[in-house]
Amino acid sequence: SGGYAGSSFRYGTNAREVSLSNSLVGSNNSGFDSFINPAILGFFKGKHIGSSMFFLSNDRNIQAFSYSQELPPSAGAAISLFRAGVTDIIGINSNEYLTDPLGYSDGYIMLSFGISFSKKLSLGINAKALFQRFVISDDEKYTSNGIGLDFGVFLSPFEKFNIGLKLENGKYNWNDPIKGENFQYEEIIPSRYLIGGSYTPFKTLILLFQQELISLESYLTHRSSFGIEYSPTYKVPIFIRFGMKQNKWAAVEDDSNKIELKPSMGIGCELLFMNKFLTHIDYGIQINEMGMNNLISIS
Repeated sequence: SGGYAGSSFRYGTNAREVSLSNSLVGSNNSGFDSFINPAILGFFKGKHIGSSMFFLSNDRNIQAFSYSQELPPSAGAAISLFRAGVTDIIGINSNEYLTDPLGYSDGYIMLSFGISFSKKLSLGINAKALFQRFVISDDEKYTSNGIGLDFGVFLSPFEKFNIGLKLENGKYNWNDPIKGENFQYEEIIPSRYLIGGSYTPFKTLILLFQQELISLESYLTHRSSFGIEYSPTYKVPIFIRFGMKQNKWAAVEDDSNKIELKPSMGIGCELLFMNKFLTHIDYGIQINEMGMNNLISIS
């Protein structure tokens, strides 16, 4: 499933999420629930702010921000920002000459709403305005815009077990003059389906699972993720996280693929800031073929 539109949106938006290998669609993640599953907003109390900065290998970076609050008696709403990109990358063209510095950014502004119908069921929706920009040189720049919609469901059938479901889709519209001719093109973001669960056998332990499906032109691909979070009992709460994710997407009908898992890990702590604001500081690390990625989030 590599090489399709919207891939940067599937990386993750906060350190806790990536540390747990993106297995949170069925679990609360304060400060970033609008990104993960908007249905969770239906259970919100108070106001939440989340912010992330990812320093990825090969000069890539991601920033995310979200503000959310409850809407009494049984709803919640959020506004969020996401940006991924690179700046000042030197490339080599087909004639083997160095290019001018290249730039790329991909992001969106998102409005979210969730409503709970009972203690066991809530629904949510995300509406996104998408933006994309390529800088080939000072005189050659291309932009596109688009829309995206997510639909989420959150279920709590048992006291210690939650289930989350989410559907994501969207598209870009390109309309730029290239070599004196107007170029129009519609780029579809493949539909993505997520289902996952969280189980809390003890107050200090959370077990997570998530299965993703992406619908391509003629077949479905899938990927599994697992996560575990442990919180030792200390005066200052800390959280130790570990995750495993299927390294490559595999076609659903192809049983010959060897399943390879890649790890991720992280740590977090919970503080009372100014004796008033409950604050989470999270750090995650992910190592893959492209190098080391350092992830920082505060909520």
